[in-house]
Amino acid sequence: MGTMQFPTISICNNNRISKSKLEEDPSLERIYDYMKYSVPDIDWDEPQFKKYQKQTVKDLHKHSASWDDTVIACTHAGIRYCKDLQKNKDDIVGEDYGPAGKCFRFNPKGVIRSKTGDYGALYLRLN
Repeated sequence: MGTMQFPTISICNNNRISKSKLEEDPSLERIYDYMKYSVPDIDWDEPQFKKYQKQTVKDLHKHSASWDDTVIACTHAGIRYCKDLQKNKDDIVGEDYGPAGKCFRFNPKGVIRSKTGDYGALYLRLN
């Protein structure tokens, strides 16, 4: 049985900000609403928003859930290794930022090849 390129799998968390970050700074909720819905009523000169005035979307996504917060368990081709991949800056897991918030991409560069069927499957348990 031959192998084929494993597809890129995207994992996006609909919570644009983690609860712990929101508890630290409640003004982040308004900023994320602004980013998501273009809410025009933020006065960037107000003290609680001023510190975020010059941040990019990528800067703001540092308040989103991390790979470790998102993925509880991960197995590919029967090997339980993919939970720790991003820590190692591997080409197997990447981050992306866009309209859906912070997303993680499994196999973003197409470097994984695997057999078809259950043997080459990716199993994720998400938080």
